This record gives sequence, structure tokens and C-alpha cells, in this order.
Amino acid sequence: MYLSAVIGWPLFIATLMAVFICSWLASFALWPEMVKKGAERYGRPWATTGAGLLVTLPGGLAGAALSQANEPLLKIIGIIMLGSIILIGVVGSTGLCLRVGQGLASPADKDRPWRAVLRGGVVMAFVCLFPVIGWIGVLLWMLISGCGVVILPQRLRVPASVSAASRQSPETAPATPPIPAHQTRPPVMAPDEAPQTGS
Repeated sequence: MYLSAVIGWPLFIATLMAVFICSWLASFALWPEMVKKGAERYGRPWATTGAGLLVTLPGGLAGAALSQANEPLLKIIGIIMLGSIILIGVVGSTGLCLRVGQGLASPADKDRPWRAVLRGGVVMAFVCLFPVIGWIGVLLWMLISGCGVVILPQRLRVPASVSAASRQSPETAPATPPIPAHQTRPPVMAPDEAPQTGS
């Protein structure tokens, strides 16, 4: 019994880590643009977490209540709800893995951008192994904020000052005022094109 627990738990943890990492890679392969926008949204962690709570809190409570029902159909619906929330959270947290991987940038990322997701996913998977804090705090926050990333609007609000500055091109030079006709200078002629006077 003791030997099976010693072998079983590390194998279970390693399998769970592999499932998470492969899910993050699959999300990046299927929805690369959404993952890149998700990495930007993690620059506002409080907003993504708050938006995620609006989905995970009522949905998780409803799913947990239905999964405990005696009716088989309600139990299945509750399990599907809980599974859907976890799946959405994993997909959305791919942006966090990408953001972490970009912080550990490598020259190989230029040709293989998925390596940043892999690198960040491995880091976050090991962070989730941190006793108690990683098991509960980090893992739950990743799933909650991942749901928030998915449901947030596709376009982030940009401050008015930034948007106005972006519309002005720094390379645009002021228009040169036209030269009046009476100040027009005669064209400069090359030495070999100068008019020759008769002797």
C-alpha cells in the first residue's frame, strides 16, 4: 500500500502537468491571436480576475450543486458545467504562459513562437506544485483569470492620449508653403549647358 502511494502520486502529478502543458500548446496552436491578446490582458491582473469571478463563482456553485443532485441528468449537467469552466480557464491561462515565456525570451522564439508557451507552461506547472499556495492559490487564480481573459472584450480600451498620439505619425513633416511667383528663382544650369555667346 505504501509503495503504491509512493509511485502513484508522482505519476499522477507528472501526468497532470503534462495534460496542462499540452492543453496550453494546443490552445496556442488553435487560437494564436486570442492567446497573444490574452498575454496583453494579463497586464491588468485585477481586471481579468474580477471578470473571471463573475463567471466561475456562480457557474462553479451551480455546477457543484447540480453534480450532487440525485437525478442523473442534473448530475451530468453539473459535471459538464464544472468541466467547461475548467477548460475555459485552461485555454485563457495560455496567455499567462505566453507572457511568462516572453519574459524568458530566446532567439529561437522568432521562428518557433510556441516555444515561449512551452517554456512558460513548464514554469507555471512547477509553480503550481508549491505546497498549499500553489495547489490552491496559484492554480485557482490561473483558472479564474483564464476565464476572465476569454470573456473580456476582444479590444482593450486605449487611453485617449495614447490613441491620439498613435494617429499622429512622427515622420510627417509640416507642409512647405508655396513660393510666390515673383520670388521664383531661375533653374540652375550645369556648366556644360550654359548658353554660349557668339564671339
